[in-house]
Amino acid sequence: MTAKPPSIPADGTASSSASDQATAVDALLDQHMEALRAQFPLPDLEELARRAQRRRRRSRTAAATLGVCALAGALWWADPALRHASYAAGAHTISQVTLPDGSQAVLDAGARLRVDWHLRSRRVTLDEGRAAFDVEHAAWRPFHVDAGSARVRVLGTVFSVARDTDSATVTVAQGRVQVRADGEPQPRELAANQTVQVRAGRFSTTGDVPAEDALAWRKGVLVLDDVSLAEAIERIQPYRAAPIRLAAGAPVGLRVSGVFALDQPDALLDLLPRIGSVTVRQTADGTAWIEPR
Repeated sequence: MTAKPPSIPADGTASSSASDQATAVDALLDQHMEALRAQFPLPDLEELARRAQRRRRRSRTAAATLGVCALAGALWWADPALRHASYAAGAHTISQVTLPDGSQAVLDAGARLRVDWHLRSRRVTLDEGRAAFDVEHAAWRPFHVDAGSARVRVLGTVFSVARDTDSATVTVAQGRVQVRADGEPQPRELAANQTVQVRAGRFSTTGDVPAEDALAWRKGVLVLDDVSLAEAIERIQPYRAAPIRLAAGAPVGLRVSGVFALDQPDALLDLLPRIGSVTVRQTADGTAWIEPR
């Protein structure tokens, strides 16, 4: 037979008995409360709350730090542009400018360049003419110059870049540069007193030059060392407003040497009748005609 659960009398006798037992347990706990607390100490709730708050703060700080590091890494990889500037020299004058990093640039007559300062690089684009640079050293921020199909990476130096329609010429006075050409698999490295020309994306000539003479124009001086009359006129023309013309029969192969101030280009014209069988005739508009004598 299945035992039946005890029935609860209608007069509440069972409830009274349970209440008495609970009262006895409470009394026993009260009697030994101090001993129980010594054996089983309760946690400090306020301290627990403080610890939890510190953990949450550390987690937020760690997350923020990771976020900042990730952002910094992304910016470093992207190398965003921070500053832009453009410079141009007058049609017949030389201009000297200080770039944002303290580097010096000298722009030959008619030269134009653009400067883009990035987070981890310095980039100059030579759009036209010739410019010389004295670069401030920054190991983590290399200095680059683009001149058409030629690209120059500076390794700490003084150098010049001249850009024509389809060519660029790099000349080093101090230090070293690395030159890349669009159509060449390997770059070339130049040291002081060396020059290279890039034409149509290929290296065309490399050689040694007296760099101080080649870059003397930075100081307003043109040094000619046994060059042809045609080349002498080509090199002095940018500093003269009116054109210089060679008449038919003029001795274009006449050799010319000398040091000339670029702000006095007619000094070269004055020299020619003394070194060759030519005369110089100037017209009303300032054009100088070099004619056979």
